[in-house]
Amino acid sequence: MARSRIGYQHFCPAARALEVIGEKWSLLVVRDLLAGPRRFSDLRRSLTAITPKGLSARLRALEEEDVIEREAASPREVWYRLTAKGQALAPVIDALLVWGIDHALGRPRPGEAFHPGRALDGVTRYLDRRGVRPAHPVAWTVRFAGDRSYTLRFDGRSWWRQRGESFSAHPEFARRCTFKSGNNT
Repeated sequence: MARSRIGYQHFCPAARALEVIGEKWSLLVVRDLLAGPRRFSDLRRSLTAITPKGLSARLRALEEEDVIEREAASPREVWYRLTAKGQALAPVIDALLVWGIDHALGRPRPGEAFHPGRALDGVTRYLDRRGVRPAHPVAWTVRFAGDRSYTLRFDGRSWWRQRGESFSAHPEFARRCTFKSGNNT
């Protein structure tokens, strides 16, 4: 499909990649869809500052570029999922998360949405990418205000997180942390 915008007019793989996924919100849509298929309303809830019109435009553009695909489950329910081309962006998202934690992260800003699960997904990817490997399996329970809790687990090979409290078979490796946040959306 022909592009309606001119782009960078620079013959470079990075410039071409940015023409496909460099628009505002595009990589955040990909980030959210890496966790699995989502409905429009799920994406709207997650990407709190984007307008419905803006999200629709992003989804259409990513669909035109074959980064995402839509599946109509019913006349009123559409699911969005990543294509193979979109899944191939996982290492890019991981690299951005690592760079963000190392160089751009700070306290939540006033009015900024905070999603505990997404924050812990970032921590999990960071620990994996940075090669943090405890000598023994560990399970850390992280509790947020509003009775939200997650378990970060290292199983001897990789890090992963799950919603809720779940202790490993070795309770001596379990650690508990409590975080308080005023905005737990």
